[in-house]
Amino acid sequence: KEAPSGSERAARLLTEADALQRISHPNVAEYVEHQVDPIVQLVTMFAGTDTWERQPPEGLTAIRALAVVASVLADLHEAKISHGELVPAHIICGPDHHPILCGFGRSTALSPDSKTADLNAIATLLDDLTEDLDDDQRTQIGAISTDLRCDLLSARAATGRLDALLSSEIPATPARQIPKRVFALTAATLGVIAIAVVSTID
Repeated sequence: KEAPSGSERAARLLTEADALQRISHPNVAEYVEHQVDPIVQLVTMFAGTDTWERQPPEGLTAIRALAVVASVLADLHEAKISHGELVPAHIICGPDHHPILCGFGRSTALSPDSKTADLNAIATLLDDLTEDLDDDQRTQIGAISTDLRCDLLSARAATGRLDALLSSEIPATPARQIPKRVFALTAATLGVIAIAVVSTID
């Protein structure tokens, strides 16, 4: 990604570069390097050629992938960081629809408003990506979406509800396949104490 220095897009790229340098997570784009002269350029590790905007998951695959996205968002929120713009174009479609979050150009320290915005974004993804489900599944997803919009669910609680739905539909297939990794975030520039959260397979 690149943009002319001084442009609005360049400012977002610098924000994203700062965020990605402080995040190490198997479902977040991996920072490689960035430069600011003569243009602002951000390089991340290759994670896939398409995003959910071009290749959205469908049916139960969508629920499984959204459970992963909600789990990653929960990790970020526990580290006091918001994504800021969680839309299909900012979710890379990895192998077997394994989602990789990118597009952290509007990421900020977590606040009540930014947390609500992230939860509303998850609710919108649930509404938009689960149209191919049966009536009962859509009803359950709709309830999760409504609770997210009303701030009655955290991202972590939404993950649990989605996992429970998957368990009832396909008990032999776990919702999330995240290897044991250390999720480390150093949020010094946001004035947040550095923390490390261990993410394991549920």
